[in-house]
Amino acid sequence: MGRANLAMTVALISACEPTLPDRELFVLAQQPDLPLGQASDHCIAMVDPAESDACLLAVAGSRTDPCPQLCLALRATSAAAECWFTAAERWAEAGDRWAALDACALAGPFTHECLYHAWTRELQAASQGQASLEQALAAAAEPVTFWSQLETAGPGQPERVWGDFWYFWWLHHPPATEQACDELPPEQRETCQLGTRQFVERSVDQALRDPSQATLLDRSCRAGSLPEFLPGTAAQPEPNLDAAAQQALDRLCSQGAETPRPWNPVFQDRRPR
Repeated sequence: MGRANLAMTVALISACEPTLPDRELFVLAQQPDLPLGQASDHCIAMVDPAESDACLLAVAGSRTDPCPQLCLALRATSAAAECWFTAAERWAEAGDRWAALDACALAGPFTHECLYHAWTRELQAASQGQASLEQALAAAAEPVTFWSQLETAGPGQPERVWGDFWYFWWLHHPPATEQACDELPPEQRETCQLGTRQFVERSVDQALRDPSQATLLDRSCRAGSLPEFLPGTAAQPEPNLDAAAQQALDRLCSQGAETPRPWNPVFQDRRPR
């Protein structure tokens, strides 16, 4: 049998073989060491379009690099928007701001949230990657200036963006204390004080907003005071910080855990043109 006939026979046999069920293709695609092209092929070969999209999104979410080719292969518009959101986060983490912006523009209903995630990735890197507060502030200055210009940042800029810097700074350098602000230049001192209080407020809010803490939130609301310990809310016992923590509890108790987080600019009015 000639080589051409042999190749044709193999192709015909392969074509007659039954395709794998969608569930098996999904599992195969999620192998972490599988080349991206092969993982994508497994997902695209799935019969159910919704399952195929879910498979591609899972692959995109598990990779550390942006995967724009996966976004282009998605069938549903909503799934593609979610994929571009993920790709934007990856580009932002890698420091490619313009690629992140381009991806956010394709994120449809997630665009504003996508931009918010992009700048928080930059600010987290600035706060986490520096040994001293002075170095971190210097590293954050340019990202704050850039992202404060975007309409999605909402009103009250650049203080709102600086608030995210302080959140990440204290998250990675606990305990939070306003005393650290005393040594800063006057133009940074007030932002530091506001940001430190907001860190405590945000931390308490997020800890109690967690659905798994519903019982603890209920008990705290009944008591009118916070429990002695909440994970992730490390702060010095200072009057202003204690007041910020109590403010978070009071808001949750009066408005409920389903209300939008007030510090997230996605939920703020857009700046007038």
